[in-house]
Amino acid sequence: MAEKITVLFDDRKITILYTMFPFWISSFRKKFCFTTNLDWVLRKDKNKNLLLVGWFQKQDRDGRHKMLLVDLGKKYNKVFFVDDNDGSESHFLDLLPYLDKYYKKQVFRDRSIYSRELYGKRIFTHYYHTEFGVDEMPIPESLPKLKNKGDLSKLEVSWNLAFGQYPVSKWKHHSAKLLFRLFGAHALKYLFSPLKLGQIPNPSIEKCQARFGYKEYRPLIGYQRKRFLEILQGSPDFLIGKIPIEAYNKEVRNVKAVLSPFGWGEVCFRDFEAILNGCVLVKPDMDHVETWPEIFIKDTTYLRVNWDGSDIIENVQNLFKDDFNLEKIRTTAWNELKIAYSQLDDRILMIIGDFESD
Repeated sequence: MAEKITVLFDDRKITILYTMFPFWISSFRKKFCFTTNLDWVLRKDKNKNLLLVGWFQKQDRDGRHKMLLVDLGKKYNKVFFVDDNDGSESHFLDLLPYLDKYYKKQVFRDRSIYSRELYGKRIFTHYYHTEFGVDEMPIPESLPKLKNKGDLSKLEVSWNLAFGQYPVSKWKHHSAKLLFRLFGAHALKYLFSPLKLGQIPNPSIEKCQARFGYKEYRPLIGYQRKRFLEILQGSPDFLIGKIPIEAYNKEVRNVKAVLSPFGWGEVCFRDFEAILNGCVLVKPDMDHVETWPEIFIKDTTYLRVNWDGSDIIENVQNLFKDDFNLEKIRTTAWNELKIAYSQLDDRILMIIGDFESD
């Protein structure tokens, strides 16, 4: 019997409902042994390869992450890590020497950015600090530094939030944790709908939904959202303001465009809510991001706007005047996502192959 790969994962919402989703529905699921029990991994696991998924969430301030990886490295032939934190930046560059592979849902297309000092830890917070003088107190601590640039060769793209259960559901999170605890990984495939896209929806309301907040974020993280909302005040082409989640989901199914600013990171749930409902995704420039599925091809799979928000209203108004371009963007994004859904098992095989390679 072929040896399995142990997967030690955290059961927070992002990890169990999205990052782990491809494993739950994969036809290669039986090649893995899933657990949330670190003690079992350290003391009882007999497999020789380990995949950590979402296990580290904050920087290694006291060396505990490194000490754990040293222990794991003594036990396993290979230790891989899937980072499902929000942004393209990395909180774990200092762990690279202890890992054999580091997967991330989105990375900087220009890897040299990982050697830069970013004010506020994100590339977009650095932009608003340098271009608009936005400060934050206390100043967020720096990200870990990369000691050996050669370690960046271990960094690869896995998959983003395209894979998971939409619309977002709190009860699915609680149900998934309970089912896994009681019945194990095989039960989770029954909780989620299969990833299938048929005919693209055809929303009819010529509005761009921009119903998002900013106060739940650190001031510098939320600055883009705050700035965009200030620009959109009074524009009849945009729907702004908070509404109940049921009304929000219904509205997304009917509007022709959705504005999705950055949150804690660049890729957001809102991106896929837009595409899955047949809307045009309107988003700040994503040229700096490498991710998969690649639904961030500017003015091809999404309508690009400037980070300063100066062209949002004009770009959306022009979009609504050009039915051909609107149809092209929304259908191209839909088709890219449809293709990616059919290729998901290839990504699982990629991980298996990385473990099996010399």
